Amino acid sequence: MRKITIFGGLLLCFFGACQKEQPEDPKNYFESPELSVGFVTDPVTDTVTAGLNNRYLFTQIVPVAVDSQISTSTFADVSCPEGNCAGSLRFEFQGFFADSTAFGPGFYDYKSNSVATGYNGTFSVQNPGLYDNFLLSLNSTLILEGPDTSTTLPFDNFVPLDIQLSAFSSNGLASTISRRIDPLNPARYPTVGIKTAFVNGGYQLIAQASQGTPPLFYQWNTGESTAVIFTDTVPQSAYSVIVIDSIGNTARAALDGVQQLSALSSATLNFSTNFTPPGFFNKVTLQWVDAQGVIWRSDRAAQPMDSFFQIVRSTAYDANENGLPTQKKQVAFQCALFNTAGQSRPFSGQGVIAVAHQ
Repeated sequence: MRKITIFGGLLLCFFGACQKEQPEDPKNYFESPELSVGFVTDPVTDTVTAGLNNRYLFTQIVPVAVDSQISTSTFADVSCPEGNCAGSLRFEFQGFFADSTAFGPGFYDYKSNSVATGYNGTFSVQNPGLYDNFLLSLNSTLILEGPDTSTTLPFDNFVPLDIQLSAFSSNGLASTISRRIDPLNPARYPTVGIKTAFVNGGYQLIAQASQGTPPLFYQWNTGESTAVIFTDTVPQSAYSVIVIDSIGNTARAALDGVQQLSALSSATLNFSTNFTPPGFFNKVTLQWVDAQGVIWRSDRAAQPMDSFFQIVRSTAYDANENGLPTQKKQVAFQCALFNTAGQSRPFSGQGVIAVAHQ
């Protein structure tokens, strides 16, 4: 196997010459059949290569939260796949990993172990196809207006939120849903949307309700109390339904302009939410174990201002031993590593690794 020589450029990192730019001659790294990383951390200069010196590159994905996973790429002895043995080097990528686009070329922040006091809330419109304009209000404050269907906001506490989403179409169709959301328990309160269908010359309106504490009860503005109601061929313009769960929590959906719908159209409007700690996704952590078995990590304290992690190039690669697809990635990095005593050491390098995704 061909050994990659990269240390001349790496040593410059410790004299302020390492900048956020693509390393020289990336072709040599990327087209090599080796998966190998060279690094410098005073006084150590080393190269880890899969297939040499009884080392292997272990790749795996570990779920850590809803919609969040950590994909690890670990150079370690074949008897130490967890990467906690002397000489091991591990890259941890935390993100969604839904497909091969996860962690494409670009610069990424290092993850910190600081505890977030708040969270980010992402609100996304579901089934927006019938509508072309949206209004989203949070606790009676407008947070989204126009054709956009998603927004993300920071919050400093976890109190329940009152949300109203209204959607409009140029043909006169309008829909509104109102509900309460608990960031710590999104299923605590009920949710409802109205689905329509053309049946036997008239319209069928279906209250699609879920969550909350069952059983659920229905109150239509027509006076009916079933989940499904029927209208005449030319229905009245506005319908609304309130869903009440067994402990009194409510959600409301309204539909105006039903006659504008075609026979096969569905008017269902709803929104999804996702709550995560700030800065939770698309972060990188490096871990290196020194000759004495001391574990050094990049996420134990704040990084220096000149730290960076770059994915220079990325392409499809072979499946790993578990059958998961992987991406071959050329990386360059500069950061500080910390032990549990709070001591730090500079860490810089570059090379080619494999990262698993789903």
